[in-house]
Amino acid sequence: KKIVLLGVPNAFQNILKRYKELLGYNTPICSGIDSEVELRFGHPPSFYSTAKFAQSIQAQGLIIHDLKDPIIPYSDAIEIGKYFNNSITLSTEGYGHALKTKFVIDHVVEFFNS
Repeated sequence: KKIVLLGVPNAFQNILKRYKELLGYNTPICSGIDSEVELRFGHPPSFYSTAKFAQSIQAQGLIIHDLKDPIIPYSDAIEIGKYFNNSITLSTEGYGHALKTKFVIDHVVEFFNS
């Protein structure tokens, strides 16, 4: 009935893109990774999108994301929130990607108890 998303990425293809850039993979390796994803999971990386899947979620949602998350861009949370109709977004600043703080825990507990 309720879902909490903490620092969640949106588009899988963007996660792969950052990973490929980080490791400096060349074009053939990048294409091979994309092909392997499609072979194993039945769809290309572009198919997998939290925002797209959120459109069908009926549960109430709380999205928590740090404005300066160094791993997953804050814009991912905004995009997910656009499509997750029954959700609210709580923005934090200075907690990074882990979000391991009393502030976040208190909000999650309050959300589930309300």
